[in-house]
Amino acid sequence: MTDIYSPFTLGRVELKNRFVMAPMTRARANPDGTPGALAAEYYGQRAGVGLTITEGTQPSEDGQGYPMTPGIYTEAHVEVWRGVNDAIHSHGGYVFYQLMHAGRMSHPDNTPHHRQGVAPSAIAPGEQIYTLDGMKDIPVPRALTTEEVQATVRDYAFAAKQAIASGADGVEIHGIAYLIHQFLAISANQRTDQYGGSLENRARFAVEVAQAVVESIGSDRTGIRLSPGFGGFGLNHGDEGPDLFRYLIRELNKLGLAYLHIVHYGDDDILHDFRGIWKQAFILNRPDRPREDIGKDIASGLADLESYGAMVLANPDFVERIASQAPLNTADHSVYFGVGANGLASGYTDFPALVDNSEQTVADRFQAMVRLKIHPGKTPEFKMIAEETIRLAREKDIGTIRYDIFFNDDETEAVVYEEFINPAARIKHLENLGENVADMLAIVDMQAEVWSHSDLGLRASVEGYDVSFFKPYIRMKN
Repeated sequence: MTDIYSPFTLGRVELKNRFVMAPMTRARANPDGTPGALAAEYYGQRAGVGLTITEGTQPSEDGQGYPMTPGIYTEAHVEVWRGVNDAIHSHGGYVFYQLMHAGRMSHPDNTPHHRQGVAPSAIAPGEQIYTLDGMKDIPVPRALTTEEVQATVRDYAFAAKQAIASGADGVEIHGIAYLIHQFLAISANQRTDQYGGSLENRARFAVEVAQAVVESIGSDRTGIRLSPGFGGFGLNHGDEGPDLFRYLIRELNKLGLAYLHIVHYGDDDILHDFRGIWKQAFILNRPDRPREDIGKDIASGLADLESYGAMVLANPDFVERIASQAPLNTADHSVYFGVGANGLASGYTDFPALVDNSEQTVADRFQAMVRLKIHPGKTPEFKMIAEETIRLAREKDIGTIRYDIFFNDDETEAVVYEEFINPAARIKHLENLGENVADMLAIVDMQAEVWSHSDLGLRASVEGYDVSFFKPYIRMKN
């Protein structure tokens, strides 16, 4: 049975676990669309998840719907996003930008050029939208010409290339609520050209965007997010909605995208249909999923990864809290998109972590290295115990910084290297392993053990315990 703490290969990257940070609009970008001053800190704090999907990022001026959202279509955007990516990568995480064109969910007060929004057809959603002057009615959008639809496809491809240039690992095409979804919905799309009418025509824009992005950056760097059950913002798929999404997913599958990300409402029958159609990675988001159900869709085989929004937002150390069954912070809805008592940090970067490793001094750290001789014929058993040890450490430890196991060439000897935030964390680690410790000690002879509270060079350079000639077998790093 696969668990959510296990690694996963997604396109070109090896994720350390199967937790995904869902995209969430935070409205803290600068007026020019560059990420705000705290963006790198915000995303870096949450990089314990395997994959971070950023907030919706507009691919063009026309694509902006809300104030203070970031873009990825100018050189200034590329430069500032680079620092955000570096923060995520420095914590062992990977990042896909969500490319979001708001379409008709826009207002002239919110866009750089102050023009009306664009859409498949000149049909207003019948909603209000936030502006810096308060809530306002969304005006009737301007219908895109056929040529403008095709130019918008090119905007997505250009933005994707800019994302990679900034150091992102890929992009997610946002297909919920906004422009792509508006083309799918009969209530928003009454076109008579090749982008309207039949379900095949209404799906055409989404497929062409995906094709263009794939041609720009590669299929293994491209994902897409969809939600057949979403009916907000005046969107209605009609009776053929399920067939529309089955068709769309079948066509997208032909492109070999890195993943399909589904936000699911309703019963699971259609999810099983999608799982049968889709042959690449499948990310599942269930809004308001209870904590006790975390990991169940992966364990059952319905999904490869699970995404979480508000819980990750409020808990920078979300993975550690879930693994250790620690209490969770609660997100403050009043500052999702605004400024609170702590300024831009309110509800953004000011959530407390369960264990703040940055406050640990070098002297607090505890490192240990043990050299073991494995009993004859017991190497396969040793490997099984080692893999279970790593699994338990990922699931239960909150103070483990590193846990590595090395073998010599004939796999008759092993070296175990451990690093913890303090000596107490190692004691807790041994408690978490339970009988696993006794099982391992029963099939080995301990040749040497060295420990240190401060020597950061211990791992590679303690005299007599050099492991440079040993080959890595299995590693865990937090």
